[in-house]
Amino acid sequence: MGQLWFGGKIYTMTGPENMVEAIYTDHGKIIETGYLKDLKNKYKQQIDDEIRFEGVLFPGFIDSHLHIIGHGEKLLRLDLSDVQSRKEVIQKFKSHQTN
Repeated sequence: MGQLWFGGKIYTMTGPENMVEAIYTDHGKIIETGYLKDLKNKYKQQIDDEIRFEGVLFPGFIDSHLHIIGHGEKLLRLDLSDVQSRKEVIQKFKSHQTN
């Protein structure tokens, strides 16, 4: 199930402004990057789908981030989001005061 991706800007993330013309993938994994003509010739028997796209592609780019200040502030505050009764509020408040 090989796919050939090409058409837009493809950044390799190997250095500043490093780009290629195409990417060949198989079962969701990047197998090779390079010139469109070269990848088409090399993988012509395995290519099931050619995907022409517009825009920008960042292979393997995952936007994983944390708002650390907000997380720290949350740790300092009493969290009452899971309480169900007045009694639980009082218990959490007492517990929070001793920490």
